[in-house]
Amino acid sequence: MKVKTFEKIFYGSLIWGLLMFAASVISNITGRGKEIIDSVGEIYVGYDNSIKGAVYGFVYGFFDGIVSLSVLFLIFSRLFSKKH
Repeated sequence: MKVKTFEKIFYGSLIWGLLMFAASVISNITGRGKEIIDSVGEIYVGYDNSIKGAVYGFVYGFFDGIVSLSVLFLIFSRLFSKKH
């Protein structure tokens, strides 16, 4: 079964958003990794090691994944297309 490009972009973005969410929640629970979360929070406004920040991280990560993966798949398809 062949997975379409849109599905790859969607699921990749979903995974990235969930990873951002999980990183914030784990940092909130354990207290570790706050420096990394704060560094990413400079790019993703509102992202920090709180539940609200985790939700922001999921949303930002999801949309960032959509844009980034779309550009990546566009470049990849242009470079490696089999049109002669």
